[in-house]
Amino acid sequence: MASIEIGQLGRITDGEGKGQWILVQDQLAETGGYLILMGQDPSLVDGADYWLEGDDLERAFQQKKWVVDWKAAADDPKAWRLNISQRHIDLYQELIENPRPLNGDEARMMVELVDAWRDLEHRKHIALEAARTQKT
Repeated sequence: MASIEIGQLGRITDGEGKGQWILVQDQLAETGGYLILMGQDPSLVDGADYWLEGDDLERAFQQKKWVVDWKAAADDPKAWRLNISQRHIDLYQELIENPRPLNGDEARMMVELVDAWRDLEHRKHIALEAARTQKT
């Protein structure tokens, strides 16, 4: 079985929900399981979510017969999004409204947020370069 990408948006190419977008979030530390989000478009707002207790993601993917293209999001501008938890974004918004010194964990989270933003911008750049190359 191909690897399952945690925190990476992908598109189901075979199995239950073929054609839908999927995102697996690791919540083992918080809830003891994984949150699986699915939707018709990359925003995932129109879809469903599943909570999988425990850590047997591979078995769940086998049961659903999911084959996922984890690179699909890189090619679809509608799927370009920050690959970071809502907790990071919430902290950023909190700091905009109420600036204050950061503790070590918060500083690490802000570095991760900046890295995710840079990764998103890099993916956009690569896609634009590929489009430019195809036109010429």
